[in-house]
Amino acid sequence: MDAQTLAALAEAAAARLRITAELAMQHRRELPEKDAVYFYNPARGGLQLIVDNKGEMLIATSAITFDRLYKDFCLGRRNGERAMEGSRQEESAKVQPEAAPVRDTEQEEVRPVHPEPSPKQEETGSGQQAEAAQPKQEEAGSGQQAEAAQPKQEEAGSGQQAEATQPKQPEAQPGREEPDPSGQEKAEQPEGKTPEQQSGKQDPRIDQILTALTHLQETFDTKIAVDKVQNQRFDNMHRELTKYQNGALDKLISSMANDIILTLDDMKKIIDQYSGMEASAEVCGKLLKQFTWIFEELQDVLYRQDIEAYTVPGDDVDVRRQKIVGTVPTDDESKNNKVAQRVADGYEKDGKTFRPERIRVYKYAEKK
Repeated sequence: MDAQTLAALAEAAAARLRITAELAMQHRRELPEKDAVYFYNPARGGLQLIVDNKGEMLIATSAITFDRLYKDFCLGRRNGERAMEGSRQEESAKVQPEAAPVRDTEQEEVRPVHPEPSPKQEETGSGQQAEAAQPKQEEAGSGQQAEAAQPKQEEAGSGQQAEATQPKQPEAQPGREEPDPSGQEKAEQPEGKTPEQQSGKQDPRIDQILTALTHLQETFDTKIAVDKVQNQRFDNMHRELTKYQNGALDKLISSMANDIILTLDDMKKIIDQYSGMEASAEVCGKLLKQFTWIFEELQDVLYRQDIEAYTVPGDDVDVRRQKIVGTVPTDDESKNNKVAQRVADGYEKDGKTFRPERIRVYKYAEKK
């Protein structure tokens, strides 16, 4: 929409909204999808309207929402005259002064004015007509009664020509209000306003609506605050769950499993130490059984966590599943880098090495 059309629509809307064109341009909203513009009066209780580039408009009060007004406008509802035509008529009315048309007195037929007799005058005659027309002038004589009874006839003799030459009243133009014959101008009544708004009084229903809206806003604010707290709780729970999923629980289990494994290592050493002693030693036998039972229980704990012990078969070193913790010297070159001793078992979880097997290997050294 070009600037000239927008300015013309703003002037037409300002006339309907009873504001200035500058204020209308400040409080507008363009609707390019309908090739129209929305104007509104920022004053409380002011009017609002939508007008298209053709000048067709839909006017409503401030009680109607913009969505409702826009929907009705899209459906083709219009309640205002064409804004562009109205503005052109107003401009032409301002440019051309209202001049009284000149009448041709020669061609116009002069009709004498005769007073219509009243019902009483028809019954009583001409003498009683004068008495009915001027009862207060009975004392003034019969000549004065006839003169008062026929005031228009006295004027008709000398004033018929003056009456015939009187100019006609200008015809009412469309879009303009005719003046009051009494000479008093009519007070403009704002379009779309209720009598309460015109008198300046506040409609009690508006107060009830404002109170309900305030209560509704407070309810929404409370609900939003509660939802915010609940969302924070859900976020915290989600973060904790994510930590477990990312391996936080596995790390905790790993730490516990490592402690158990160290204990198993120590207990196995004790078992190996006492297993070579004579069985006749009663105390040694009981101690050996006790440690064996504890060792098996701890292995069951790991088994319930899917952690099992393993040893790599053969003498070759598997660096992926074994860890060298020491060396044993040898003069046999064929044993170089072969497994010499198995210090501790390895442990695996779900087919993956949890802790590698600990071993010592042979290291070849020449004899001096």
